[in-house]
Amino acid sequence: MQQLHLIVHPESLTLRGNQDIKTRDGHFAVRVKDYKQTLTYLKSQGIEVEEKPYSKSGFSQIFCSDPDGNLIEFNVEQRDLNV
Repeated sequence: MQQLHLIVHPESLTLRGNQDIKTRDGHFAVRVKDYKQTLTYLKSQGIEVEEKPYSKSGFSQIFCSDPDGNLIEFNVEQRDLNV
């Protein structure tokens, strides 16, 4: 299964000039197998994350920024959450 999130949020930035994690800004999402393993790996690399394990979206989400400031979401179905 593949998804493309299309979000209309007038205040979001497409070309972000910072590393701030604003989950409503434009981003792409990657489905992962294991929420906890992904979170542990990102933190072990010193990557700042925002955790949303019980997001209203129905997904357990992890947000972070890449070195260029692009926002990335990693997610699993909440029913598959292994925390």
